[in-house]
Amino acid sequence: MKIGGEGTFDTAFADVPGRRLYIPRKNPGRITVFNLDTLEPAGVIADAAANGVVIDPKSGNGFATSKPVVMWDAKTLKTIKTIDVQGGPDAILFDPFTERVFIFSHAAPNATVINAVDGSVLGTIDLEGMPEQAVTDGKGRVYVDIREPTDNVAAIDAKTMTVLAHYSLGGKGGRCSGLAIDVKNQILFAGCRQPQMMVMLKARDGTVLAALPLGAGVDSAVFNPKTMETYSAQNEGTLTIIKEKSPTQFVVEQTLRTKESAKQMVWDSRTDRILLLAADFLPPTGPPKAGVAGYGGKMVPDSFSVLVVGKISRSARRYRLLPARGLVKPHENRDHSEGQPSPRYACRYDFSVTQHPRSRPFSYRARLRPLSRVQRRREAHIRAKSGASASVRRPVFHAVLQRTPARRYWSTSGDTSRYSSQFRGWVGRR
Repeated sequence: MKIGGEGTFDTAFADVPGRRLYIPRKNPGRITVFNLDTLEPAGVIADAAANGVVIDPKSGNGFATSKPVVMWDAKTLKTIKTIDVQGGPDAILFDPFTERVFIFSHAAPNATVINAVDGSVLGTIDLEGMPEQAVTDGKGRVYVDIREPTDNVAAIDAKTMTVLAHYSLGGKGGRCSGLAIDVKNQILFAGCRQPQMMVMLKARDGTVLAALPLGAGVDSAVFNPKTMETYSAQNEGTLTIIKEKSPTQFVVEQTLRTKESAKQMVWDSRTDRILLLAADFLPPTGPPKAGVAGYGGKMVPDSFSVLVVGKISRSARRYRLLPARGLVKPHENRDHSEGQPSPRYACRYDFSVTQHPRSRPFSYRARLRPLSRVQRRREAHIRAKSGASASVRRPVFHAVLQRTPARRYWSTSGDTSRYSSQFRGWVGRR
């Protein structure tokens, strides 16, 4: 969904109980607020050039990593006060166990702890490096990615505000920027850029369990306890989904093609939707910097958008979307590699087709219809002529394309990513 508006963007926050989405914007600095269900505008918090946002659902206070830190009422969106902090506020985390807000900074002090009830500064923490994404186990421990000078994950006692340990990644990953946690099994998922790996380690002692490849430029990670899956968003335009089959066994379940620059995401735990932030960027004006997952050139004005990723239903996964023109031979499995699992996630796009400059945009909606007797005979003839294997089921449905006003659809494609913004018309049964 296109949002537009002036300025760049950074890490968003989904207030699931309050059903609001907070997106920090800069130039000019502000926090734009949207309805989490409809993505309709719900308000603006002015004069807050922030990099991250959190909400304390108990006190109803919100905090943003601007300088000074802005504290506001989550119901009225009115600023309560500003809080002076040192360093350069960047990432942010709310710990419900201690009801404290952790403000992380690449420059010292690396972490500033704030009371979420009254906004008072409780202290600072030296993390001996540059912190990135942080998570909490909800029982008094906070974990945060650390990079430069050494790559590790720091374990923090949220109550005493002390560092308990630094977990080495054992050379499996470096320059980590994404972090997620399986609270039940006490497993950390560290998304790293050099090398491009997702490193799984025990939260209790830092033992490395496994490592799986990711795309380029990971910047955020989220764990879904309902499906036991970890989502990792990469700047190159991919979303990697890692399945935790057991506390010691992990596999890459799917890699979705999203959009370049879509490295920031939030997860709506109520609807199981993933929201990705993206925009169009001009070509870079200079050579890329080593290890830096930048967007390239300047952001194209008014190009900011939100991509919505959702899970494909079990019934929908039984059908394949095939090339739109002409009947496809039933044994030709163009969109699904042999032995590979069916895609489980797809992304919703806005798309339309215009036939004439004066015509109105329209799109196609596919409705499944049973094949007629003539069509079944035709398919049987094709199968017999092509020598298709008897083990391959013949299609019993096809798609009737209906011209409708432009809308958003869930779609998969015939490419290896199982994902596209283009609609494919013919549907065959696996």
